[in-house]
Amino acid sequence: MTELDKPMVERVALRRWRFGDWLLDERSLELRHGGEPVRLHRKPMQVLMHLLQHAGEVVTKDELAAACWPGRILSDTVLTTTINRLRAVLGDGGELVRTVHGFGYRLTANVTVEWVGDELPSAFAFEPGGRPPLRPNWTLVERLGAGGSGEVWRTRHDKTGEERVCKFALDGAALRAIKREITLFRVLKEGLGERPDLARLLDWNLQQAPFFLELEYVPAGSLLQWTEARGGVAAVPIAQRLALIAQCADALAAAHGVGVLHKDLKPSNVLIAESEGGPQIKLVDFGSGGVVDAARLAAIGITRLGFTATVAAADSTSGTPLYLAPEVQAGQPATVQGDLYALGVMLYQAAVGDWRRPLAPGWEREIDDEVLRDDIAAAVDGDPARRLADAAELARRLRQLPGRRAQRQAERAAAARGAALQQRLARVEIHRRWMVALAAVLVLGLASTLLLYFKLLGANAGRELARDRAEREALVAQQVTGYIASLFDAAAPGENGGKPIAPRALVDRGRDRLGARFAEQPLVRARVQAALGDLYCKLGLPLDCRQQAEQALALQRQTPGADPLVTAQLLRQLAQAQIDQGLYAEAERSLREAVALLASALPARDAQLADARRALGQALYWQQKPAESVAVLSAARDALRDAQGRDGVESAAVLGALATSLFDAGRQDEALALAARQRHLLQQAYGAGDLRSVEALDGYASLLWQAGRNAEAEAAQREVLGAYQRYYGDDSQPVITAKNNLGATLNSMGRVREAARWMGEAVAAVRARGDDDSPDFAVALGNLAQIQEQSGDYTAALANSREAYRLVLAHYGEDHLQTHLQRINLARTLSYAGQSAAAIALLRREIPAGLQGEQVQFTRGRRLKQLADAYVAAGDFARAEAALAQAETQFRSYLPAEHWIFDVLAASRARLRLAQHRYAEALTLLQKVVPAYERDENPESPAVLVAKIDLASALAGDGRGAEARALLEMIRVPVERELLPVHPARVEFARLAGAVS
Repeated sequence: MTELDKPMVERVALRRWRFGDWLLDERSLELRHGGEPVRLHRKPMQVLMHLLQHAGEVVTKDELAAACWPGRILSDTVLTTTINRLRAVLGDGGELVRTVHGFGYRLTANVTVEWVGDELPSAFAFEPGGRPPLRPNWTLVERLGAGGSGEVWRTRHDKTGEERVCKFALDGAALRAIKREITLFRVLKEGLGERPDLARLLDWNLQQAPFFLELEYVPAGSLLQWTEARGGVAAVPIAQRLALIAQCADALAAAHGVGVLHKDLKPSNVLIAESEGGPQIKLVDFGSGGVVDAARLAAIGITRLGFTATVAAADSTSGTPLYLAPEVQAGQPATVQGDLYALGVMLYQAAVGDWRRPLAPGWEREIDDEVLRDDIAAAVDGDPARRLADAAELARRLRQLPGRRAQRQAERAAAARGAALQQRLARVEIHRRWMVALAAVLVLGLASTLLLYFKLLGANAGRELARDRAEREALVAQQVTGYIASLFDAAAPGENGGKPIAPRALVDRGRDRLGARFAEQPLVRARVQAALGDLYCKLGLPLDCRQQAEQALALQRQTPGADPLVTAQLLRQLAQAQIDQGLYAEAERSLREAVALLASALPARDAQLADARRALGQALYWQQKPAESVAVLSAARDALRDAQGRDGVESAAVLGALATSLFDAGRQDEALALAARQRHLLQQAYGAGDLRSVEALDGYASLLWQAGRNAEAEAAQREVLGAYQRYYGDDSQPVITAKNNLGATLNSMGRVREAARWMGEAVAAVRARGDDDSPDFAVALGNLAQIQEQSGDYTAALANSREAYRLVLAHYGEDHLQTHLQRINLARTLSYAGQSAAAIALLRREIPAGLQGEQVQFTRGRRLKQLADAYVAAGDFARAEAALAQAETQFRSYLPAEHWIFDVLAASRARLRLAQHRYAEALTLLQKVVPAYERDENPESPAVLVAKIDLASALAGDGRGAEARALLEMIRVPVERELLPVHPARVEFARLAGAVS
């Protein structure tokens, strides 16, 4: 054993206890009476040792339970039985261990203690032909290893010829090590069962010295011996070396998965078993190991043998120096990342072909393979927080090395292609900001299918097929990019008469020339149509996008031998176009087929599979199926998280969609925390200005607005709007949507004029683009109608609200949530405009029970509240009272008492009391409503002004005219500024002013 292989283990002195005629030796855990050994079971032995340490003192039952049964809830029966067994062995009739009634127990004997070092008393002769204690049919055959604290022997059964390995403990430290190893092997077996990559523990002897444990015998020996037998590690093919390290990573990940740390990972602690499938590693020697959570031992009923009180941190510097992580050498506790560092060192040694080579500065120069070099660096980073999250990730990387190398080449080729394309764009006189962004998107999209195949190259099965497909895909990608680039060339001044060309006209030109160019190449045509469809989507033209995607998919399906992975990508693109048009049921069908195709060919952690599942979750969300959506998105997130369940950049893409669905399912706090987490992860990875970070902020702002945190939402939305304007330009759909969202937030804050400006800009931009029949336009138009309604412009509000309702009805049908929302908005405007009968007719249609989610619940309450207001306007006070009671019951079934909607309900109830001339009751309600409105909104917003006019009406009706007059004078200027003369509240203001003057 060389100096590098010597484990760093602290040697601890042990004690010999004497009490009366009894002697207990801690080194052997042997109890003797009058010089003769006496057998005592493990639990009574632990109780006796604790009583000896506190001889003469009363030890409570709780203290004994904590010391001898840590982490367990213990019944009096168990403790009493253990004490009785101890007394039976001591044979003293209860005199040595006395019961102190009501308290516990006391050891009454005089006790002396002697420090005896850590050598175990043993006269056993270690030589071939010897027989281990308590194993009469087993013979020592060959010494396999020896050190100052123990010996390792191969043994053989006299009759069956079975061979095993015995590890003997020669001192206290070695005894503690084999006890620890026994405990950890039991944890591994309990949690994992039998595994081929973990050496089997067969038996042990802790009754008679020399103590030992028995393991299965592996003739080929350790990884060191196995490679030496083949001419040295450098003589073993590099692929086989890396495959063995990947097996080590699998075994280590499994151990970590049940909370076990190895803490002394090195080639000599990895055995190699020959099998039909090739060499199989077996991880061995957990004598220095530990558990991440000590409570796990108690939870699965395993007693801690050989551990100190602090299990994971104990002996943190045990192990071999060459493989010790920097933080462990510095005295920090051992962790999963420490084991991963040791595995990274082994990977480096395997790569350079030398098990003795230390990892020294400049090691990177010795690794030519840049992908492998990155893997080693990720495992041995000096900062444990920056290492790979788990060993399973390293195993996955190593097994996919061929595909990852090819993937890196493909990414470089795609980047080069993109750079060349952008150079050609420099000549183009069009909306350059648009085309540069779209070209980058296009190049990345064309590379994505290539990357799918390159990932498959890492698998053992189907590698040749994947390589052939990748080569064909590369040719297709070249033709597609060449065709799109020719469109850009055609837009250059010299080719276009010196005139600029609009982006849509450019893409239309490519679509119209497509048939003639690729008449004999249906698969290439399908891919070009998909690329053009993607450009239409980026231009905010979902109908054109969907048409191109449908035609591309049809061509793909009709062509014999069409690849299912390409089909899945086309389905994913079609689904996005369907989502953009509000065709969510159709999108769900497309996405379920895409997910099935991708899942059959790709690993669970693949990003493109996760993206398809994310889109499926969103399609379910838009169909008001929040429970299904949360389930699909949670599964996608779990597939992308690391072994410790932590989110990273990979799972961040799913977090925003999951947050939205969680919010709709009523889990608001969880949703906001998740959206904030997504934003943090993406900003940390890509920077705050990256488009992915901006889109995450956009989603977070939407949830903030829905949660009523308007000031935070406004700040975030202004940041998002500025970023989208820089990326896309003012006439783009993302900018239009951002303006509409900002307007909605400002409206919620009572800043109606600002809101009207932003929403008016959004509606005008959509009309100018000729895209005024889309669901997005209907939402923007409906929002503008609400603003116009608040100020009293009912003519414009009714026109816009009717058009918004017509559009959503045509797109979604009668029972979609968006249809119900626009129906309620239209009914409210009708009611305020004096058409209460028409409003009531619309509001009598209930929301189907099949629609689910918090937004649906809220809309149900809104319908009832609005129906009550219409009944008040119609003079039907009994029905109004009943509808208000139903609305309150609906809201209170799931909302907290402090939610703002209850102030709105109180305002409606106050108007009902005013209409009933029950002024005192109305006054009581409004004296609470007005301060609440002022707290949440601009004090001069229409909603606050209407509430104050109602309050003045209640004051006047209650005989408090002077107060009513003072209030009316206070709000006169903002009322005349914010409310049109036809507004019912403005009319009431004029009437009251005349009545109280």
